[in-house]
Amino acid sequence: MRRTTILADPELLTNMEELARRDGVPTSHVIREAMERYVVARRDISGAELPALVGMFEGADDVAERDEEILRAEMPAAAEATAAKRAN
Repeated sequence: MRRTTILADPELLTNMEELARRDGVPTSHVIREAMERYVVARRDISGAELPALVGMFEGADDVAERDEEILRAEMPAAAEATAAKRAN
């Protein structure tokens, strides 16, 4: 691991310290876990395919016909990734 320095809101740091104490882990563990979750979530949003449950619930009747249009509007990066996979 590499050491780094960050500036954070004092209240946020206090909350992280309380979580660490409650869980019996170092504050650095809480920070690393939060950073990992953030990066994974951002990576999933920017390049992942849509979950299989999309379109399985009540809503507009024409979603199946407009799926590509909706995908491009709502998640442009995911639409590009899907199009690239289909091209291969």
